[in-house]
Amino acid sequence: MKNAIEGLLGLPDTVLTSIALMLPQRDRLDFAYSCTLLHACSREWFPELTVHLPSKDAKRLAGWLAKSQAKAHVTMNSYLQISDVQAGLAALRRGGACVVSLGPSRFRGPQGFPLAALEGLTALTRLDLRQAGRKQGRWEDLARAPALAELFVESAEETAGSMAVLARLQHLTLLHLGYFATDWDGPQLLSHDFLPPVLTAMTALTALELKGAGPDEEAFGWDMLAALPALRRITYSNNEYFERLPAVVSRLTELQYVDLSFNNLRTASRLRPLRHLLDLDLCKNEMTEVPALTSAALTRLILGGNSVKRGFGRLAALLQLQELQVGHGGKASSGWEVLGALRRLRHLGALADSLTELPRGLSQLTALTSLVVKLNWESRRGVRKHSVMSGWECLWPLSRLQTLELYCMVSRQPPPALPQQLERMQRAGLAVTVTTNPWPTWY
Repeated sequence: MKNAIEGLLGLPDTVLTSIALMLPQRDRLDFAYSCTLLHACSREWFPELTVHLPSKDAKRLAGWLAKSQAKAHVTMNSYLQISDVQAGLAALRRGGACVVSLGPSRFRGPQGFPLAALEGLTALTRLDLRQAGRKQGRWEDLARAPALAELFVESAEETAGSMAVLARLQHLTLLHLGYFATDWDGPQLLSHDFLPPVLTAMTALTALELKGAGPDEEAFGWDMLAALPALRRITYSNNEYFERLPAVVSRLTELQYVDLSFNNLRTASRLRPLRHLLDLDLCKNEMTEVPALTSAALTRLILGGNSVKRGFGRLAALLQLQELQVGHGGKASSGWEVLGALRRLRHLGALADSLTELPRGLSQLTALTSLVVKLNWESRRGVRKHSVMSGWECLWPLSRLQTLELYCMVSRQPPPALPQQLERMQRAGLAVTVTTNPWPTWY
């Protein structure tokens, strides 16, 4: 039945008219009513549709999309031939389909997505070219999609001249530029020396994501960010050379989301003036203390992958926190007591090499739904063994806890059995995962 309806809705008007003329008048009226009803329902049932390329039904889908005035999100299956993409997009375009988003995909060989294929896709608002090949063609062809609002690019060949087209995309609000890696020529860093002259014209930009920058952070032109009045989100990550925040960051007081993960930052003191900060990711840096922050609205703080030894008392002021990840590098018994003040916390990741019991402050986190803990269940050679874990009783008041992940350091297999109380919670619906020795990726 579903295939019959799709086939009927996808038929050209001339074919439907021919069918109707062959029917008796009464049946013709019933047929017309059914078609009208089906088309009306299809607009309500399927206002948006995902189309996978290559598709043998691209022509029929285009007809249905045009008639139903539905929006098409086009995705491309892995390792496509360029010709398959060009043919599929051409069929959708000729059929009058309204394509609003495209990508991502990976292509066979070093060739990239042919930007000239954007011709006629005037409704396109999102283009994702991550992992779409090194050679994208003429970047000037991005002007063929003037409605673009979100652009994701990972390539090593942008230049100041070719990327100047970004200034012509007046609706662009999110720009992602990242390093590009291939199996045939290895990873390459993305150069950002073309960005300063372009950024000054991109006044509608609300989010800027830069990953895998080159060794000189000054080449990025941080000062230009002050010229973007709408900017609320900044990502600058995966740069092993990035060791200090520039002074201009303190002036970007309207920022709400900041991702500085996988760098080599030792301090984040210049983030203190950011009073509207909602989300801060400092995962995998060289931080040794909890940063001093003034944003009372902060809901997410990621410090996993750092060896934090000081400043735990600062967490007590972040009363709106809902997610916290922290790697403890100091004495395991100190600092955790402040967790009891974070009554809105729902997701907590607490990891420490020498943690031998669950932090006592957990019992006050009654809103907690997920907990990830790294425990020294049995110590390594040369350190006193803890054959029996303690502190499990702090979990009993956590009635909303749904998932518990324990990463346990053990010197023998299998690890000690879970306490009976925890087994009862598991039978009552708590999802418990115990992993020995490997740590979560963010640690």
